[in-house]
Amino acid sequence: MPTGKIKTLLKGFGFIQPDDGSKDVHFSRRALKNVQFDELIEGQQVTSYTITQGDKGPTASNIEVEKVAQQKVDISEIIEKGGEPLVTAAEILGRKLARNLKTAQIRKVYGAVKKIQMTEFNRNELIMLKPKLAYAAARKPEKAEGKRKIKKLQFVSGNFFEYMVSGYLPEFSKDKPITITLKGEKVYPINGEKVWVDAQENKQLRAALSPNGESENEDINIWQTPTRPRVTIGSQNAGSEIWHVQTVQFNTNCGLWFAAQFDSDETQQRIETLLRVLGDTGIGGERNAGYGTFDFAETTLEIPTSEVGGQFVTLSSICPQSPEQLAQLLTGDIAYTLNPLTGWVSSTGTASRRKQVSMFAEGSVLHTSGTHIGRLVDLRPDTWSHPVYRYGYAWQVGVTGASE
Repeated sequence: MPTGKIKTLLKGFGFIQPDDGSKDVHFSRRALKNVQFDELIEGQQVTSYTITQGDKGPTASNIEVEKVAQQKVDISEIIEKGGEPLVTAAEILGRKLARNLKTAQIRKVYGAVKKIQMTEFNRNELIMLKPKLAYAAARKPEKAEGKRKIKKLQFVSGNFFEYMVSGYLPEFSKDKPITITLKGEKVYPINGEKVWVDAQENKQLRAALSPNGESENEDINIWQTPTRPRVTIGSQNAGSEIWHVQTVQFNTNCGLWFAAQFDSDETQQRIETLLRVLGDTGIGGERNAGYGTFDFAETTLEIPTSEVGGQFVTLSSICPQSPEQLAQLLTGDIAYTLNPLTGWVSSTGTASRRKQVSMFAEGSVLHTSGTHIGRLVDLRPDTWSHPVYRYGYAWQVGVTGASE
């Protein structure tokens, strides 16, 4: 019986390189006897096969290959090394199967490695930015410089968010350069003063994002919004017309986060499946140019709840269920921002502008009236038959009065 090696693997078929130096032999996935096609690796030894002559040349059948011994690695070793063994194995496998791997498969392997890399130590180092509280902007400081800094602010880190929901407001020094403190802790503005972090977080971010050792006076960016030129060709006169698109680019190991609660394991699995599909297709505009694709990893997060009858800050946009609920939300000491939401939606090859809706923006401080505040909003264009939903439920975090 002839022997050889797996030379090339393609989608559903491949070629064997005979040991006797003769012409490569074609085979299909159905010709394998003792392994599955997906288990094959280029260079794997073929112990026996049968050759039949066809119109397109020699074809192999009844193929038996030498099974590759799998190396077992203890899970504690993988965790201790931060997933390094899996990363190495994935790189080797990727090189061997480069022609046969699909994008979704690559993302699945990469996502599994990222989850293992996120050990308890790394999870404790996560810095999750939250929206600034609207009431902090409403109660503007007397100094003009302080007003400008509050106006620039978009996000605060976890510690400062907890201080602000406990009623503490930022304080600004009278001397220049102005320093900011919150509950006695110095605030470090970064990313063009759009983000406030504490001393430890500032040190951590600079070590991760500024490998060249930028000084404390140098700004560091979690994200940037560059504008890129584009050119379109007219359909009638073939003339070129330049236009610009603004993109959001995240720095290394930076990205978006969201919180979710699930009523069952089945729901969680469905959501994770949808996220994987969405990660492959992308979010936002310019998806056909490769923008918007992503991977995700999971961690646990404790978020305090709010009590009925008190004030809360929302971590999500809100669209009230009814005029009555709107009136309850606007009761008492509140501060909010209205965010007009517009954009495009595409389906089955067509794109249209979705209906516009204004919602209470993240960071708005409102009066809580129950556990279920907000609703889903159908923003489908008038000519569409299926709904296009926008999430408008509140994620409430309780807020106490300002400290003296």
